[in-house]
Amino acid sequence: MEPAGRRCFLLGEFMQAIDTPESTLGRVHDILAAGYHGVVRYVSSNTEAFPGKQLTQTEVAVIRSVAGMRIGLVWEAGFPTSGGYFSAVKGICDSVGALRMMTHLGVPKAVPLFFAVDYDASSHDLEGPIAAYFEAIHAAFSRAGRLVGVYGSGLTGSYLKDRGLVHYRWRAQSQGFAGYAAADDFEILQGASARVAGLDADTNVVQDLAVLW
Repeated sequence: MEPAGRRCFLLGEFMQAIDTPESTLGRVHDILAAGYHGVVRYVSSNTEAFPGKQLTQTEVAVIRSVAGMRIGLVWEAGFPTSGGYFSAVKGICDSVGALRMMTHLGVPKAVPLFFAVDYDASSHDLEGPIAAYFEAIHAAFSRAGRLVGVYGSGLTGSYLKDRGLVHYRWRAQSQGFAGYAAADDFEILQGASARVAGLDADTNVVQDLAVLW
């Protein structure tokens, strides 16, 4: 049974959320008090710069115990900031690690994981290495009965969604990225960076609550 208050938002109603590479432990009530009802956190591993980057079972339990709070999930391992990161082999490797962590965290199969394409990808990159990467991701997640999302430019999201390689799209905040203006129908729209409850974060508008846990 869901905690009391978790149904306070209806599907299709907008929700304010943040994404952050820092652990939210000890900050969840402050995030809620600041007006944010969702937190997007990383499933991928910690880094030297962000030792609290990876979501833990403890953090999941704490966030979900606070009425009105939800969790979104993103994977960004290494530097998906150029076409050189992406390939079919890399997609297979990332899907293995991602699926392992989704199971470890107890994430329901209806909750998608967003994979980052963290740059203004060209049509050439989308048609080549990025498509190959997401074909591998989509195949692995389909076998596991799970859903795939993409974080990236408006063009990236539209290209992959139109080809059936992702179920959900999260538009990056950079207004200079291709397809930005045409991306209003995305499930998550990233906005300005901000300091929220002492955390380095980006603000977001979630337009489809199905992407949150």
